[in-house]
Order: sequence, then C-alpha cells, then structure tokens
Amino acid sequence: FDRITAAGLTNFTSTDEISNLSGTNSKTGEGTRLVSELLSAPYHALGLLRGFTEAGFSLRNATDAGSTHGPRVVLQVNLTHNNTTGPQRSTTLANNAVQTFPCAGTVGTRRQLVGESPNPVPGRDLAINPTGQPVMVISPIEFATLIITSASITPTAGGAAVALLPTLTSLNDTNNIIRSNEAVLMPDLPLLALTSYNVVVNGTVNGNAFTSTFAWTTGN
Repeated sequence: FDRITAAGLTNFTSTDEISNLSGTNSKTGEGTRLVSELLSAPYHALGLLRGFTEAGFSLRNATDAGSTHGPRVVLQVNLTHNNTTGPQRSTTLANNAVQTFPCAGTVGTRRQLVGESPNPVPGRDLAINPTGQPVMVISPIEFATLIITSASITPTAGGAAVALLPTLTSLNDTNNIIRSNEAVLMPDLPLLALTSYNVVVNGTVNGNAFTSTFAWTTGN
C-alpha cells in the first residue's frame, strides 16, 4: 500500500507476488531466477499476467532487511492499475483470441514446479513430486468464459506427448484463484531441460472457437 500510494495512485487494484531462496544472501542473478520461478507457479504467474500497468520490484537479502531468521534472498513484485483507466487490454485481438505464457519463442523457462502456496495440486507434495512448467492460457476479455476442449504439449524434436493433469480452471480450482477467462495446462512430470516444446490448444471464448499453436524452450 505504501509503495503504490507513493507512486500517486489512490483508487487502484493491485497484487503482491513474492518468491524467496533460503540459505544464501547472494543476490547475484537471483532477480531473474526468482521472476522465472514466479512464472512457473500458476497462481503467481497469473497475478503477474493480469494486465497491470505499474510495477515495482524489490530484491533484498536478510542483511538488507535486518532479519535474524538466517540467510535468505526475497523478490517482491507489486503490480497495480488505476481503476479509472483499468488494466491493459488488447484493442487489436479478435474476440476469440487467447494469450499465453510461455508464448511463441519464449526461451529459458523453468522446467518444473517444486512448490507454491496455496498448492495448485491439492494433496500432492510438489517438493518430492514436482509438476512441469505450466502453460497459462488467458482470454484478454475480462469475465469471458474460456473453455479448453483439447490441449497437447509435445517435444519439437519428436517423441511422446507430455502427460497433462486435468486443465486447471475456475470450475475445478479449489483455491478459487483462477478466473473464468483463464486456464492452466499442468504437465504431470517435470519437463526436460533446454528442450523445445510444441503446444496446441483448442477451445472457445464465449462460445467462439479458437486454436493456439506455438513453441517455447525450457532453460537449464
């Protein structure tokens, strides 16, 4: 609240997304790594992708913060938009278009999800049984009804399609975070490092059919 009001906003919508690494006070490279970690966790990723127009980033370690709870590096991201103007929305996409992360040409994502709070896969200990990097599918139309009818993730070089968990939507999300215009494809197992994957998603937005096809590459 202090950060956003200091930027001059008074009537706003915001989110606060945090990722941390315990056991070290070294911040070198951790800003980039922790952003990619947030983007591998579906609830946090959707928070980052919801069209906010202002962003503030803070990367601090335990020494910076005067913490006595052991070495740790924390990335905090505050995102907001003025409610008068609203979030960023595409003015050129068709009514049945969707946007994704990863998107076409994305390189260097995480290959697995080892934990998120709240847990997007209730009852599964992601620390010992991680899932793969999720694919977020979003209609830019706020409050639209997005339905995924089929989806596949396949190594570009060939091989078997990646096994997927049931698509995470507002209808089956027990944590009530996914919105009606959002869906998440969740690989059941970690993906391979430094590997290109083809994605094909079919569905409807407010009853209008769409197909989204693209490829992205994991990091190491």
